[in-house]
Amino acid sequence: MPLIPTQPTLEQKDTLSLRLEREIHERLRQYAEFIQSPKDYVIGQALRRLFRKDKEFAAWLDRRGRTPAGTSTTPTDAIPRRGGEARVSAPGDSPSPARTPTTRGGQA
Repeated sequence: MPLIPTQPTLEQKDTLSLRLEREIHERLRQYAEFIQSPKDYVIGQALRRLFRKDKEFAAWLDRRGRTPAGTSTTPTDAIPRRGGEARVSAPGDSPSPARTPTTRGGQA
């Protein structure tokens, strides 16, 4: 038996950038503090619960054919980012407009 146990297998994580209403973000922060866990854990667990409880969503998944566990569900429009992360666009998302620096008078 080894003196140091094998590291448990960690699920691969994706990076998600989102905007929340201030009140919701504050409640998220408070809840994370309450259960002494990071905000991403709270969000992940809340989504897992939502997906389990929503029977209409489960039926919709069944009609579409569920993706087997362990396979990628990343759409082909994922945008590669620094460090190998990808921003995944959901259907209906519009890409962020390119920001161009401007000076006074509206000229770049």
